[in-house]
Amino acid sequence: MHMSRIAKRVAVLAALPVLTVTIAAGTASATNANYVVSNTNACVVTEQITVMSGHDYMQADPNRNDSTCAFGIWDNNAGRWAWYSTAGNLSGWIYDGPGQSLKVGVYSSTTGYWNWGPSN
Repeated sequence: MHMSRIAKRVAVLAALPVLTVTIAAGTASATNANYVVSNTNACVVTEQITVMSGHDYMQADPNRNDSTCAFGIWDNNAGRWAWYSTAGNLSGWIYDGPGQSLKVGVYSSTTGYWNWGPSN
């Protein structure tokens, strides 16, 4: 199928936002956002970021759970868990303001490794 010059330009312009999102996906922005992180179909968590009183807060919301899953919020600054659960409970909001860096992870004993959301 032959594309007209205008159709080609529209296709290129339509692809640019996708490329920008893909490049920027390694770091979460300082605004309300949700990132789904999955390890297996049974082990999925949503990294939620919101702004309260001008500062970021992060929450882990396990979407699915079975006995093979673990969920956590890793504190990159302290090198330890800010929150960890094998029960699949909602974490509650954890301060993620200036100078703080957190990321949500999900583990599956089926795969044997953690998958991580973007650091914020």
